[in-house]
Amino acid sequence: ENMSDGLRTALKTWAETATSTSHAVSDGSALKFNGLLLGYYVVTTSQGEQLISVDSTMKDVTIVDKNSSTPKDLHKNADVDDVSIGDTVTYTVSFKTSNYYGAGEAAKEIVSYTIEDTLPEFLSNVDVIRIIVDNDGKSETIDDQKDVTVQFNTDKKIVIDWYDEDNSKFLYNNGATVTITYTAKVTDKAAIDGDGNTNKVTVKWTTKGNVQPDPDEIHTEETIYTYAIALKKVNNKGVALPGAVFQFPFYVQSTADTDGAYIYAGTTAGEGLTKQIPTPADGVIVVKGVKSGRYEITEFKAPDGYNKLTTPVTVEAAKTSSTTTSKTVYLDENGNVTNETTATEVKVELANIAATAVVVVNKAGTELPSTGGMGTTVFYVLGAVLVLGAVVLLVTKKRMEHKN
Repeated sequence: ENMSDGLRTALKTWAETATSTSHAVSDGSALKFNGLLLGYYVVTTSQGEQLISVDSTMKDVTIVDKNSSTPKDLHKNADVDDVSIGDTVTYTVSFKTSNYYGAGEAAKEIVSYTIEDTLPEFLSNVDVIRIIVDNDGKSETIDDQKDVTVQFNTDKKIVIDWYDEDNSKFLYNNGATVTITYTAKVTDKAAIDGDGNTNKVTVKWTTKGNVQPDPDEIHTEETIYTYAIALKKVNNKGVALPGAVFQFPFYVQSTADTDGAYIYAGTTAGEGLTKQIPTPADGVIVVKGVKSGRYEITEFKAPDGYNKLTTPVTVEAAKTSSTTTSKTVYLDENGNVTNETTATEVKVELANIAATAVVVVNKAGTELPSTGGMGTTVFYVLGAVLVLGAVVLLVTKKRMEHKN
């Protein structure tokens, strides 16, 4: 510590060209160099460089890598962040370890690492796929060995033993990277849009002589999103229409939840699932838990007295960062959407969910025209004339044959 800057610079310059060097690789425990001559030494490690003096007053010198006293570089990633309810998400957590906690001679050996995930209600069926420790480029899978305890189904944590106290040595190299991969299923508890669905991972460590983790920790989080779509069925006057039935390109739970929304259930048929949803009294259908994207919805049955739509309705689920929906459109006298704000106003307001919404208009009438032009009446009359003519000819012919 008392070495002058000039001496430090001179020693560093000499060390860069010196041939009297010694190399050693630590197994995670302390490295010892015995029988050294008195003098100055430059010690270079993967973590940095230190200059020391070994002399008659300090024959034993201890060096602790200056950047290795705390675990760091914690990362967490999901393989997808745009999900549907029922999807399986793969999470990957990685961090760089340290064999010591603290600095200098006061540094304590880390005997175990604890990795905790909050695993909120929007995740279920959690399964740890693998745990890998990368020791200087050599990967070692340790999830099936006795030095790992996985309690994700109870305490939401993984404990990795890091130190062999019986033999007083570390199990892994200092600075090794731990990577944990696990999967979880998205449940119907997932929040729709808004701030998304975040789960936090925390890494703690326990030092030698303690039974509980130290108060220090590192943590990070990851967020996934899911969305909802909605439609409102009205007539050309903007009045809500119950009784229409729409067919969706996926299945939903047959019974709506307490907010009146139907829950996405994938593309495979099953008990309690349906693709067809009727419009209720307010004309609004909401489906929650879909990925972002465009969905084509077909009118399977029109309300009584109205024409069925001949083309699908397209609804696009997109991120709005909202937790409620309020949408207004205007209809002209023919029921067409217009930009004129003085026309008939139609609102879609959902207080409990954010859903990309469309307004769907049905117009009164029948499938075929019943009045005007050359409609069905003309064909009925023409048919009657043809039949009447046939009867007259037949009667006339019979009378003529009778006269002969």
